[in-house]
Amino acid sequence: MRLLIIDGIASTRKEYIDLIDKKYLSDVSEANSAEDAAFHILKRRPDVIITSDVLSFRSGYELARLVNDSDLKIPVIVISNDTDRAILAISNNVFDFMVRPVKALRLNNAIENAFCTIKEMYGNKVKKTDTNDVKVKINTPSGFRLIEIDKLMYCEAEGTYTKLFLSDGEWYYSTYNLGKVENLIKDFFFIRINRSVVINLRKVKVINKKDETCILEDGLEAKFKITKKKIREMEKNLTL
Repeated sequence: MRLLIIDGIASTRKEYIDLIDKKYLSDVSEANSAEDAAFHILKRRPDVIITSDVLSFRSGYELARLVNDSDLKIPVIVISNDTDRAILAISNNVFDFMVRPVKALRLNNAIENAFCTIKEMYGNKVKKTDTNDVKVKINTPSGFRLIEIDKLMYCEAEGTYTKLFLSDGEWYYSTYNLGKVENLIKDFFFIRINRSVVINLRKVKVINKKDETCILEDGLEAKFKITKKKIREMEKNLTL
């Protein structure tokens, strides 16, 4: 199970982690804000999110609403200092709400219930956003090639062809146009940021709203123009 712990104070994140049973701690990541959490969600694809309600950029409740409104289907557990905020948790479809001080048994029961919900929802099937070992078949001028989704950084239109760039520096031509390639990979956190480029959101390093640029990095760095409309779309759908 993959857990994401979110709080602006490192000692509070440690407090939550210390309460969690060791069997759930095989893969834990930490974020200090909702904005930071968005990148963790894209890169690590957590099964359960545990967050404080008061965060910078967006509150824990807003984060839960955005996650629920997206296709991520990740249970969000919110921890608060105020019992009166329970109504906010309900209105934003928080999976579970608890008030500090939190007891270990209560938190671990919530995690177990969340994980059981995920298992019931997906069974033995892989979430559509899980890219582990996923390959897509891309037609090339000489035949076809299987491309590992995790290694695909971005795709760029070149006439009626598409050029595929991998994180190890390799690139390939596909006889598919960009629209067809986009359709093949759209379920794996890829988005078209302008007329000629589709990027892997898990490779995003920086979005600069002022100069409308997007920087990717994973073995190599690439920089592109991104439209204001796409920036708003990414924010709305918790990709920023």
